[in-house]
Amino acid sequence: MASKDNQGSGAFIRSESAFRNFIFPDSNAPFPAEKGRYALTSIVRILKGLENIIDLYELHPSMGPKGWYFSGEGSSLPVDPLYGFKYLPDLYKKADPSFTGPFTVPMLWDKKTHTVVNNESSEIIRMLTTAFDHLLPEHLREVNRPGGGLYPKHLQSSIDEVNSWVYNLINNGVYKTGFATTQQAYDANLYPLFEGLDRVEQLLSSPAPSDGGSPETKSRKYLLGDNLTETDVRSNAFKE
Repeated sequence: MASKDNQGSGAFIRSESAFRNFIFPDSNAPFPAEKGRYALTSIVRILKGLENIIDLYELHPSMGPKGWYFSGEGSSLPVDPLYGFKYLPDLYKKADPSFTGPFTVPMLWDKKTHTVVNNESSEIIRMLTTAFDHLLPEHLREVNRPGGGLYPKHLQSSIDEVNSWVYNLINNGVYKTGFATTQQAYDANLYPLFEGLDRVEQLLSSPAPSDGGSPETKSRKYLLGDNLTETDVRSNAFKE
């Protein structure tokens, strides 16, 4: 998952995701959107109604000595149902025998070409949001969802902007503080983390943007208004 820098500062450095391919709604694409072809773990799969289109293979909720694994406990499968593997690194090795890690989740797997499509969570979210719409019933497609879906055109620039600082200050910030091995590294990242949390609170406490016809409400339910967007999924920040 991570590495430490070579300067002895004790700072957490997140490793870059190694598999960065994309699924497109084009039958000629290297990874076309097809029903039953892909497998992963993701909340967006449920939000988008993709349960019958993308398989879900759950691992044990915590890592073991060899990393993420299938245990058969709780909702975890006993083994990987495709190849009978017990450990997630075995799937990565099947995709690329020379791959040395990190062996992270979520991971989007292509059952046809027997390889990893992508293991960067933000890119998987974006793919699930848009690539499979043509395979869904009309009422589940982005354009017919409240507010225009998880990544509506009129909010795309705002979503991208908020995603950027949420990732840097919060998503990555909790790792930078939690895995810091020196007090200096911890202090250097603690204040930016709380800055990000304060910005989220300010957004949720501010009036929802007017739609041009209705008055502004006292406060918004989600980060960018009264409808769920990709930003809320990535930050897990919204009011109940």
